[in-house]
Amino acid sequence: MSAPFLHIAFGNALADPIEGAASICAWMPDEDERATVAATILGTLSPAMAELIAQDTLDHLRQGPPVAPFWNLKEEAATWAELASPAEIAVYAWVAFHALTLDRRTRFLAKAYSEAEAPS
Repeated sequence: MSAPFLHIAFGNALADPIEGAASICAWMPDEDERATVAATILGTLSPAMAELIAQDTLDHLRQGPPVAPFWNLKEEAATWAELASPAEIAVYAWVAFHALTLDRRTRFLAKAYSEAEAPS
């Protein structure tokens, strides 16, 4: 970190600690370093407050529920899945699968297995 940048970042930290920390973290190119700073900051909080902050942050990063399909169901689902987190995709897939009747689950799995075995 260059000296002028440090002066600005730490000046920001003194004037507004949140903005200062964000300035310093935004400058760090290494995600592991930013994670260490975030963990250190969360470690200064009570467990309940750290959990609240972490959960609120994750909620803001999530894609959210799929939008109601109006035109092409498969295309809109694919678009949502490209934007959703792996955890969101897994949860929606699990719930959707279990919402199917037993007959539809069986047909779904048969199709999924046949596509998985088909050469690409």
